Amino acid sequence: MPPILNRIGTKKTPPTFNKTNTFTAGFQNIVDAYGVGNYREVNPAPYSIITFPFIFAIMFGDCGHGLVMAIMALGMILYEKHHRNIDMKNEILSILCHGRYIILLMGLFSIYTGLIYNDCFSKTFNLFGSAWNVRAMFQPNGPWSNETLHKSATLQLNPAVLGVFSGQPYPFGIDPVSGIKLPISIPP
Repeated sequence: MPPILNRIGTKKTPPTFNKTNTFTAGFQNIVDAYGVGNYREVNPAPYSIITFPFIFAIMFGDCGHGLVMAIMALGMILYEKHHRNIDMKNEILSILCHGRYIILLMGLFSIYTGLIYNDCFSKTFNLFGSAWNVRAMFQPNGPWSNETLHKSATLQLNPAVLGVFSGQPYPFGIDPVSGIKLPISIPP
């Protein structure tokens, strides 16, 4: 006997279904925490796969901490089958295991921005040297003197002074000297 299908007219909106896999489920949960979209609306979860970790990395640009996060997340990904078989009672561990791909991307993006910011475990590092020379500001014909140092709270490097700026662009990231406020002391 052939099936009988009756189409019933309704004015109700159909429910929203967003198909996910293990990689996209965490991002979909973040989007759903703000509200589930209506039927036939664009799902913002695929866009959050790039934007969420990148904005996190802009805020948390540290290549050392990012490396720790990425290694921890990679370990959770490699032992994914082990986590699936355990009934976790701890809510925080459950969230970490379900968000392992988010944590991995946040760690990788933090490594990238940490290299741009020249920051590793909250310590500034200098890979390529600097195009700026502070000592040139202290030359006899330079603008800084002992009197200037004690009267000024903020000092700025002047690229017009001969020898202060070499003109070479920094190969990758931000030049570590150009963004640092100088201490008020005369170098030896």
